Amino acid sequence: RAMLFDLPTVCASAQEYIGRYGFQDRIGTCAADMWTDPFPAADIHFYSDIFHDFTPERCRFLSRKSFDSLGPGGRIIVHEMLFDDRGDDEQLLRRYRAEFGCATVCLTSRYMNGGQRGSWKSMALHAGCLYQGDEVEFSVEDRFGTGDAFFAGFLHGYLKGDIAFALDFGNALCALAHT
Repeated sequence: RAMLFDLPTVCASAQEYIGRYGFQDRIGTCAADMWTDPFPAADIHFYSDIFHDFTPERCRFLSRKSFDSLGPGGRIIVHEMLFDDRGDDEQLLRRYRAEFGCATVCLTSRYMNGGQRGSWKSMALHAGCLYQGDEVEFSVEDRFGTGDAFFAGFLHGYLKGDIAFALDFGNALCALAHT
């Protein structure tokens, strides 16, 4: 069962969608403030597009708060757009891993050849090992939601414990979402 932990206005809006699509038995909401309220019991804390809005110190505060509230074997997953051009891709992965204490860090890149053709590649640093996903090419019909499609595929493979598969499956879903 998933639980959306967000501000009251966001939870109210989410409840409308949850009810409209009949997901009440699978998704709940918890109206709260992530900075001041305790986190509810959970196995995974998933931050999506949160960290880019705050300083590294504030992000470390949230990470620590999650680590402190999760039980043994709990996981923190961060889905984020972080922009940094200091170093090559591997250096970026290693720096983010060190700075935020993440067990796994993933980086994606989209390359466009005009407006109609593109490619996508990904890499991850997991348990000290670097993984490279197969680059995929695609014709572009719509770019909306393609990063989310990658993340859904990556998360599926990650939760199965196969990082190489996670990257390749995420890349494939991303390519499919472009078409």
